[in-house]
Amino acid sequence: MARLVVAAFIPLLMACADLERPVFPLPELNGEDVAPVILFAGPADSVVAIGDTLTVSLRVFDRSGIVVVTAAVSGALNFGFANAMPNDTLFEAQYPIPTSSATAGALNFSVTAVDSVGNQAAGLRRFILQ
Repeated sequence: MARLVVAAFIPLLMACADLERPVFPLPELNGEDVAPVILFAGPADSVVAIGDTLTVSLRVFDRSGIVVVTAAVSGALNFGFANAMPNDTLFEAQYPIPTSSATAGALNFSVTAVDSVGNQAAGLRRFILQ
């Protein structure tokens, strides 16, 4: 039975190797076509004890210049931050989040960045408060 299965699949695999695959051309990208890049740099642990201060570090990069970065905390706590900068290409920040008044559950840290030509990017980091 095994020889029959192998004998049936060999011609099928050989036929698949000869298929033409469609190729879609990608447009040329310049600095104006690319949205900002958001990198979360810390913390590494996603479980936080209630009462500890959670410090979220992030970097935002864009070649055409960053205009606004907004960050919001939702879930077990709710508040927001906003930073505006003069078209810098790199934005680095640390956001200390006190958890002493939080309840146990999920805490979402979301970031939105807008560059000088209007491209927008968003990022989300989720933590668990215990």
